Amino acid sequence: MPRDKTVLYIAIILVVLGFGLRLVDLTDPPVDFHPTRQFRGAVIARSIYYDLDPVADPELADRAAALRSGFEEFEPPILETAAALGYLALGREALWIPRVIVSLVWCLGGLALFALVRESVSGLAGLAALSYYLFLPFGVIASRSFQPDPLMTVAIILTIWTAYRWAERQTWGLALAAGLLAALAVLVKVVAAYFLAGVMIAGVLHTFGFRRAVRNLQVWVVAGMMTLIPVAYYLLVIGESSSNYFQNWVVALLPLLLTADFYLGWVKRLAQFDLLPMLAAAAGFVLLARGRGRWMLWGAWIGYALYGFSLPLQTATHSYYHLPITPLVAWSLAYTVKWGLDRIGEQRPRWQLAAAAVLVIALALPARQAVQTLLAEDHRAEQPYWEYVGEHVPRDGETIGLVQHYGHLLLYYGWSDVALWPVSAELALAELRDGGFSPEFETMFRKRTEGMDYFLVTNFGDFERQTALNQYLYDQFPVHFEGQKVLVFDLDPSDSN
Repeated sequence: MPRDKTVLYIAIILVVLGFGLRLVDLTDPPVDFHPTRQFRGAVIARSIYYDLDPVADPELADRAAALRSGFEEFEPPILETAAALGYLALGREALWIPRVIVSLVWCLGGLALFALVRESVSGLAGLAALSYYLFLPFGVIASRSFQPDPLMTVAIILTIWTAYRWAERQTWGLALAAGLLAALAVLVKVVAAYFLAGVMIAGVLHTFGFRRAVRNLQVWVVAGMMTLIPVAYYLLVIGESSSNYFQNWVVALLPLLLTADFYLGWVKRLAQFDLLPMLAAAAGFVLLARGRGRWMLWGAWIGYALYGFSLPLQTATHSYYHLPITPLVAWSLAYTVKWGLDRIGEQRPRWQLAAAAVLVIALALPARQAVQTLLAEDHRAEQPYWEYVGEHVPRDGETIGLVQHYGHLLLYYGWSDVALWPVSAELALAELRDGGFSPEFETMFRKRTEGMDYFLVTNFGDFERQTALNQYLYDQFPVHFEGQKVLVFDLDPSDSN
């Protein structure tokens, strides 16, 4: 059997194993990884499902739509629609369906990564890159989460692979495919533009040079496709949401760049990718990469750096914002792996294959850590708890609450929407956006609770930290209901019977 086929079959086996790994503890609710983001998707998908289901209860459909309406639209609901179609096929909601969809897409994206590395580095190095991509513990957990980032990452991989081949062959078919895939990646989530702009600019400059590039029709068509399609959506369809996001989460938070916490947080997020592979990857793209791959990797990494500085809060605190560098680390790592295999003996392929097998096993061993993490906690108690909370949210008035995960689990399981009192971190962010101004507590309380009849508390950890709120509620208002990790204050006791 030719070695190339052997390597390909091993890659397929690795992909199958990677997919199976992501099905561990499949039916556990998605509380294990950034539940706020995952349950946002769950609420949206449920609304789409009820819209699509011809036999859905109209009252439930209206309630699902009302709960969804509280969300600003930041990207098109592509994954949520796919999940809703899965619900429709199954005949009921099941949060494991989007987990399966995302896991499958991620693992199939691994084949595109393998093809890219095989073409730009070598097949054996491609196996090492694929193993890292599939079995990195952080990647396993993040790549099965119900949010657009895994899909965006796969779209980035497909775009880079297609762009690499387009730069090599310069055919119209590959040019159009590269432009369309780039547009899709940015449409899935706009931050893909950072990575792909760097990749495309670097690849075009390496292939054509500046003067030839500005006269090349294919270059302009690709640039137009990857720009105009997403711009039409983000500026024309959801322009107000895009503007609000840019102002509140980019411009207003740029002062964080001047703090040590930003840089320490960024380093902490990078630690998720494991120190030794990261160092080997750095050596790979800085010292060992050559030709088009070197240029495109530099473009992607520069794009990542600009991305990190543009979104300082998310960079420092949100692990999934770094998920797109998983294939970049894997590709960069491949150059170091090839260098090592070449040192073993260029004339002895069997020793190279044996060394590659050892490396693949070493990179796959962390999969055990991923399994242990997935099985470490059981979140099945979340559903009955939030259903219980939902039953005790008063229906005879408006409620504001100090609730975990932005109230998204209450929205989904409890079918209840409450206005949100900010947690401590949100209060600090509000102060930062206001230039350090901190309003007097009673004034802030009256402003935020205007028109509210009840105050719900389920986030007792933050309730204890917000001592002013804690004391003020107990001093000024009677307890309307106290139960199992649920506390409701009556903000307008004069209306009670």
